[in-house]
Amino acid sequence: MQENELTKPIVAGRRIVLTEGEIVLSYRTSILFKVAKISYEKFDDEEYQYSIEPYYDVIDGLPSSIFQGIPGIDLSLRRPVYYRVNMTPVYVTERSPSESREGLKALLKEAGMNYLNRLEWMVKTNHSYMGDSFLTLPLDYPYETTVQSGSLLSFLSCVLKLLGSRTRIEIMGVSFRDEERPTLIKAYLAEYMDLCRRMAPAIALGQRKAKSRGAYRGRKRLVIDALKLDDLTAQGKSEAEIAHALGVSRTTLYRYRKRRRD
Repeated sequence: MQENELTKPIVAGRRIVLTEGEIVLSYRTSILFKVAKISYEKFDDEEYQYSIEPYYDVIDGLPSSIFQGIPGIDLSLRRPVYYRVNMTPVYVTERSPSESREGLKALLKEAGMNYLNRLEWMVKTNHSYMGDSFLTLPLDYPYETTVQSGSLLSFLSCVLKLLGSRTRIEIMGVSFRDEERPTLIKAYLAEYMDLCRRMAPAIALGQRKAKSRGAYRGRKRLVIDALKLDDLTAQGKSEAEIAHALGVSRTTLYRYRKRRRD
């Protein structure tokens, strides 16, 4: 595929803005797989570009049942970096407000921003796009990478979190090369999914029995420490950092803030 004015990167010009984050696939809410780095650059002549750098070492280990690609990007081209020059990629337009968005000032104020940088807004806020399971997180997001013993399900979950974070791979004292990451993801994810399927009937049966006794009333609403939330917000922490510190998802945090406002 030939480069054109929309995909040929800007290599000259003085950059005045650089915003970076990572596209992360959220699987069963607690297991995160980094799938790409995303960047936004603006130059002093008002030109701008986005770049998306796929993490093929993770992508190649994910089955199509949970990962169907990054919106607007043809991963079959296997490019190291995909550029969108003077245009906003689909991934960003689906997940961020435009300049003409009603209530834009309030959205920017909520994120602690004075002007619209769509990628920065995505990184800083906890608003989620309901069309898929992607998150946009800061580069320094504190991923869980410790593999703990316990139940088989817990162990598999810990291993998948480690593999998805793209950090050094060490499982039960054994180190693996980065090149082995896709194979390891495939193997551990297949075992995790199979175990979840086999456990589902027993879990459902237990819930029905507990419900018949009046002992089960569904999932309890997560309790958020309002004082801690206000303190973290005052410290200028990002929404992703606040959600992690409180032990909740960004979606849960968003809903909680909305309830407080209402």
